[in-house]
Amino acid sequence: MRRAVKLLVALVVAASTQASAVPAWFPRDFSLAPAQPSAPLAKYLDTQRLAIEPSVHRMGVAWSGNKEIACHAWIPAQARGTIFLVHGYYNHSGTWSTHIQRWVAQNFAVVAFDLPGHGLSDGRWMDIDSVAEYSRTLQSVEDSMGCRVPLPWALVGHSLGGSVVLDRATRPAYPYAQSILLAPLIHYAGWTKIGIAHPFAGLVTDHFARSRKIGSSADSLFLRRLLEDPLEGWQTGLSWLRAIRSWNDRIDTAKWATSRWALLQGGIDATVDVSYQNQWFSSHFPGLQTLRYPAARHHLHNESAPEGNLVRAALDSILTSALPIGAK
Repeated sequence: MRRAVKLLVALVVAASTQASAVPAWFPRDFSLAPAQPSAPLAKYLDTQRLAIEPSVHRMGVAWSGNKEIACHAWIPAQARGTIFLVHGYYNHSGTWSTHIQRWVAQNFAVVAFDLPGHGLSDGRWMDIDSVAEYSRTLQSVEDSMGCRVPLPWALVGHSLGGSVVLDRATRPAYPYAQSILLAPLIHYAGWTKIGIAHPFAGLVTDHFARSRKIGSSADSLFLRRLLEDPLEGWQTGLSWLRAIRSWNDRIDTAKWATSRWALLQGGIDATVDVSYQNQWFSSHFPGLQTLRYPAARHHLHNESAPEGNLVRAALDSILTSALPIGAK
């Protein structure tokens, strides 16, 4: 126990968790992306590689409670349906850019948004009090996009985004024909030790620093992009840790919405407790379509070749089956 406490307290930083807010230069009304964007908007789109062609690109704000949520929609001319994306902890919409480019080229419309406290969205930076706040945010995005993007809809969540997908699937009016979980977060690695240690850290701070020695992919270019990304998160909120644990206390008895469910998981994922999660999904999702990639890490869809190519091909195949051409 003492060792676990020392491990966590050593990572503690003195500053308080700051709040983030959607910047004034980000569009609010989902109008077409301007041909001549302001300098900050142009820099953001270029840095995050989100000016994706060929598509109609709309940007705007969805309100979730009193928070402004930064959203994007890319709609190709012959859109066959829409993929909604929920990013992982520390990440934001830009993390999906290479996949959005690929899916738009395959005639999928795509919606991406920044979770509260992530990217450009309002909220305490990398912190929240309840996973339900994330899933309510997804519902707000659905409401904002309902008349703007074509049916049918598919939902893809990575890591924390997988937790959000699962929580959303316990709530009414689940609108997704296909639901894909990419390395979803049920138990993070070190669950027991961190559970013992974080109440002690909470006596002196509200967050601790994230190590910059990241190994969530073997793709060095992808990892370098994360390290250089000004919107990537580098701290972990203690309230967030408590929220994940509280959510775990109730999901064992949850009932999930009807959808075509698929799980993709890397075999050398060091971010989630793969062994625990294998057992959990076997118990709670019998018959779940499960694809395992022995040489893939946590960002399995951003993994290097050849394993990453297999993941991306499988992901595209599942989406094409769920949103076939002519299915609008």
